[in-house]
Amino acid sequence: MNSSTSPLKKKQRKAVDPTFTPPPFDLHFDGEAVPSVLPVFSDYSDEEWKKLVGGVKKTEFFKGRPGELLPSGATILLGLGERARFHPDTLVAAFRALGAQLLSIRPAVVGIQLPATLFSVAKEYGALAENAPDPFRQPHVKGRERKVPDYLQPFTESDVIFQAVYAVFLGGSTTAILKTERDSDATNGSNGSKKGKRVRIILSAEGVNSTDLKKAAHEGALVGELAASSRHIAALPGNFLNPEQYEQFARGFVKQYGLKLKVIKGSDLEKQGFGGVIAVGKGSEIPPRVLVVEYTGSRRSHPIVLVGKGITFDTGGISLKPPADMHEMKYDMSGSALVLHAVALAAKKKLKTSVTALIGLAENMPDGRAIKPGDVYTAYNGLTVEVQNTDAEGRLVLGDLLAMACKQYHPAVLLDFATLTGACVIALGNDATAFMTGSEGLASEVDAACRRSLERGWRLPHWSIYDEGLKSDVADVRNIAGRAAGTVTAMRFLSRFVDANIPWAHLDIAGTAYKSSGPEYARGPSGWGLRFMRNFFERMDERP
Repeated sequence: MNSSTSPLKKKQRKAVDPTFTPPPFDLHFDGEAVPSVLPVFSDYSDEEWKKLVGGVKKTEFFKGRPGELLPSGATILLGLGERARFHPDTLVAAFRALGAQLLSIRPAVVGIQLPATLFSVAKEYGALAENAPDPFRQPHVKGRERKVPDYLQPFTESDVIFQAVYAVFLGGSTTAILKTERDSDATNGSNGSKKGKRVRIILSAEGVNSTDLKKAAHEGALVGELAASSRHIAALPGNFLNPEQYEQFARGFVKQYGLKLKVIKGSDLEKQGFGGVIAVGKGSEIPPRVLVVEYTGSRRSHPIVLVGKGITFDTGGISLKPPADMHEMKYDMSGSALVLHAVALAAKKKLKTSVTALIGLAENMPDGRAIKPGDVYTAYNGLTVEVQNTDAEGRLVLGDLLAMACKQYHPAVLLDFATLTGACVIALGNDATAFMTGSEGLASEVDAACRRSLERGWRLPHWSIYDEGLKSDVADVRNIAGRAAGTVTAMRFLSRFVDANIPWAHLDIAGTAYKSSGPEYARGPSGWGLRFMRNFFERMDERP
């Protein structure tokens, strides 16, 4: 039978466009909006409910748990949990759930009212940063009425607004980027809006100055959209974002944000001495490369330099990973996604300080040309490195880039970000990034930015006593030191490529870059780090 006339011939599907689509929200501050979102606490008394929630009838079906939503006529109630248990993390989780819901229903317009009650509860929480009771110093308090909240930080009205808007925008992003129904306009949202249309958000905040409201909200929208973009490229499968495709994405990205881009690849990698980058990428048909992305502020000398691990897919190489969760290794470029979008954030904020990102892109594949356990290569700074495990590949790329940063840029501050060690996940889980630095001043700045941003970080040791396991019989250093203290020994390996007089911090985001479980809108890449970078940039820009 002629296949052209066969009734069994399948309908041709057009290719799905994986291009990033920003969260579908437009932020405004004036106008009427129906429906209107009202955040509520679960422990309102009947009198408080009547006063604060108005005409919405209290119902046993709505408990006010964090992130719980109840449409009721012209109002959507958003639960924030109990006031006594308030934590900024629950605020972010609730508004991220709201963003996902708005993405789903796509009303033409929606109001979000931030009530005075929310600001007063947040103010009480923020005051604990200075006045929290310490049971060691006040041990004789009876009962459990004096709780000691964890991970304290100041929390102002502007912080509430920023975090709420950020969370809505991030919640309105999706990782369902290759589903064929994604671009369909067949289903309408509420109020007759089309699925492809943007949602007009009318934001109000009771008792907050209009200027302060707009400033914090616009910052939240900016950081939320950049985090959504970072999340998007991290979610792309390895066949949609290999080193070559990543370079093309970066070329379009830098044009959008007015940045400069330099690409080092091919014979130039060898000429300039990127032995680690070349070693990792040898087994792939797609050659490795280094991207240099620059924002030039009014302070042109001694920039902040950010280094990002960009392994677009990590099989482990010859030291092959177990197959069960290998599909998640598309996320091994999360550090690079963070630093690329951080430079765009610096440009949008018009920092005085210049910011440069160095990104090493490679696929770690087990081809016949791939680097083997026991092989030795020469790194950018001339050190010879014995590769005892090809699955400890990210540090080979980072070593070259850190050495390049020191030699060519003499940075005022040097930070690197990488999904580097499974040991970090064992130590801290999915809720905290490990950071290590020999600079007490930089450690203080990183800790403060983590706390203010709600992107938790915890300092691990940086001591040279951990160097013992990195000694090699045939080369200057080997790339692993065994299972014990794996996160710390990885940092000690990297320290061999950084000048001692440069303030440097290594941040291992293996646990925080992505999550394998949780609600659909929060699963996969997290977009971690851009709130941290916002606060860190602001602190650095204040320095003389």
